[in-house]
Amino acid sequence: MIEHIDDNVGRMLDALERTGQRDNTIVIFMSDQEEALGDHGLLLIGCRFYEGLARAPLTMSWLGVFLERARRQALVELLDIAPTLLDLAGLPIRERMQGISLRNLLADAGAEDHHRDFVRCEYYRGINPSMRHNNLWDDPALIKTEVRLMQLSFDALALAADNGPKQITWF
Repeated sequence: MIEHIDDNVGRMLDALERTGQRDNTIVIFMSDQEEALGDHGLLLIGCRFYEGLARAPLTMSWLGVFLERARRQALVELLDIAPTLLDLAGLPIRERMQGISLRNLLADAGAEDHHRDFVRCEYYRGINPSMRHNNLWDDPALIKTEVRLMQLSFDALALAADNGPKQITWF
């Protein structure tokens, strides 16, 4: 699978070079999720946050504008792509847009390698109950951590709601 992707991304980049469009094209390579592919005895995707599942690739290139070969460890989300493209095009970012422009991470060598404190993920199917897990949910020593994490999750959920355009009321 990797060879197939490499070959076809290479074909696309070669076509951009051949047609003289490489310098004025933003190239984005991303995935919405990772696959376990046998790691940890798992196939496909799931609710576990192993590195191979949590670190989906995001590579962006714009010759002469973005830093070359820069690697960032900042937490980003795919919803950051739309505001990034709007920002780079000089267009306004919608007031309640959930994403945050990645422009500084992409173009500023001195930018702090930080974008978000956390990313949020929802998974609605429970883990197989027949499997053994070290569940600390009812541990009284962790109640403050539990409450703080629930508050952060609730706040993130509330901020993720799209209220739509500004309401105009006629009297």
